[in-house]
Amino acid sequence: MSIKIYKEKADREYWEGLWDQVNIKREYEKTDDHFLGKAFLRFLPKKGKILEAGCGTGKWVDFLKRNRYDAIGIDYAKNTITNIKKIYPALPVSVGNVLSLDCKDSCFSGYISLGVFEHFEDGPNKAMLEAYRVLKKGGVMIVTVPYYNPLRRLKHALGIMNKKGVFYQYAYAKNEFKERLAASGFKIVHSTAWDSYTGIEQELFGKRPRSISSMIEKDANQFQKAMLALGKFVLDIGIIRYIFGHMLMYVCEK
Repeated sequence: MSIKIYKEKADREYWEGLWDQVNIKREYEKTDDHFLGKAFLRFLPKKGKILEAGCGTGKWVDFLKRNRYDAIGIDYAKNTITNIKKIYPALPVSVGNVLSLDCKDSCFSGYISLGVFEHFEDGPNKAMLEAYRVLKKGGVMIVTVPYYNPLRRLKHALGIMNKKGVFYQYAYAKNEFKERLAASGFKIVHSTAWDSYTGIEQELFGKRPRSISSMIEKDANQFQKAMLALGKFVLDIGIIRYIFGHMLMYVCEK
């Protein structure tokens, strides 16, 4: 089961406007202790080329390069790519379309898609099949999509999910998205819900939160750091992630 989430159209202008507000240098500093960074180091193959399809600010391409992966990124937000190149001219990011990748079949050992597949109103199948096409046999894809978690289901049942605006994205039930991946030819290696903090903040308080990691500032005292670390630990407990997780992550093989 999936649900449509309404906000504004997630087109090129939307993403360019969003990324224009981001301090790219600061973004690159937030990857080393991140949930996704740890997953990449655990699951992505060290040999072969890695593609991030929909790389945004390019922070994960930078992270992978620093960890000795042969990684590149593409995004259709042309202005964002231009801004990245002004700061990091050597970073291998370029303009591209995840639905029509300019590369041959079976040319990547790894493929990353973070918060991209959910934005196609006609569904993620075309993007999945293109990812399958460019991956080598045995290649690994890591994909994240919003989670239609029990909290969102409750809000939907009560009729209090936001329906203003235009289609923005889907949120998916865990098994439904698994079935879509399997139908596209992928074998699921690992899946999990994550980012309970954002799930709670957005659905209960309706605002975009700061990550817990970013809240543990250098000038925080030891007690504050301890409490924030405890909060991070609690929010990572399985049942909490199941109920409140904002995103789903799937690790797949071709």
